[in-house]
Parts: sequence; structure tokens; C-alpha cells
Amino acid sequence: MRWLRDTPSHIMEAQPKGSAGQMSAKDVVHDILGTRLKVLTADGRVISGLLTCLDKQGNIVLQHAAQHLEPSLEERHLGTVIVPQNQRLKTQVLVMRNEAIRLNAQMRSCGIES
Repeated sequence: MRWLRDTPSHIMEAQPKGSAGQMSAKDVVHDILGTRLKVLTADGRVISGLLTCLDKQGNIVLQHAAQHLEPSLEERHLGTVIVPQNQRLKTQVLVMRNEAIRLNAQMRSCGIES
């Protein structure tokens, strides 16, 4: 698992790396349950919310979700939403700076690049 950081907003994004001895995908999902995700959908919408569930088909359930409308940067509150796996183009875990530092230290201790 390799994590990339967009420096300005401290966004963490997970991508598979494929080496032994690292956290399993199940462990990573367990660690990010309850954190805020940002999802780009196939139709161009950007939705953020708290990760509540990821099923074995790859569908994501987000609570307290909001759709971000551009260019005005307004939010449209949606409540609880399900984002099907086949509609997701990009998924990011949004974290605060202190959480990003903690996650980076944890990943380094597991042999994961940051």
C-alpha cells in the first residue's frame, strides 16, 4: 500500500503496492472507518462524507455526505449515500495535519512508503 499526500490540503490517497508484510486491505479499511472521504464519481460529482461501510462488492456508504458544487464551492447536504464501486473514479481519505503525521509514522513502521 502506497500513500500519496497532496501537500496543501493534507489529503491521503491509498494505492496498492503489492509487497509482503504490509497492512492488509482489510486492516487499512478498518483503520479509516469513521474518517472523512472525498469521492469523485463517473458523472463528475464530488461527494464527501464519513466512511460507514465498504462491502465486498466495493460499494461505499457515506454518512453526513455533501455534494460539492463547483464553481461556487457550495455544499448540498445529502445525508447517507451509497456510492457504487463502478461509479467511483477516485477516492481520497481526508485527514487533518496531525492525523496525517500520525498515519505517516504508522505507515513507516509497517514499511509503507509515504
